[in-house]
Amino acid sequence: PMGSSKMRLSESRRRTYLYNQLSILEKQITEHLKKIKKTFGDTVTYNGRNYVDKMQFDKLEMLHYLQEERRLNYLHAYASSGQHTKLDITFNNVL
Repeated sequence: PMGSSKMRLSESRRRTYLYNQLSILEKQITEHLKKIKKTFGDTVTYNGRNYVDKMQFDKLEMLHYLQEERRLNYLHAYASSGQHTKLDITFNNVL
């Protein structure tokens, strides 16, 4: 099933691994950007935005999209399972 505990645990482990890898790369990039700033007195930008700020925003945006994708996948699986009809019938009987 879509929401099985094994699947959630596996997803959590993978997410933790990827998040840690991303954090390592972010630290390395930040160190290089500091060296550039110190050596040349310049700030690295991407399309006019400070690159450090962009990295932070991109990470938050990525996590948001992944959370939304997970939510939609769960809702699609739930809708396909037919369980929602039982809930609808129960809810309608209460009304």
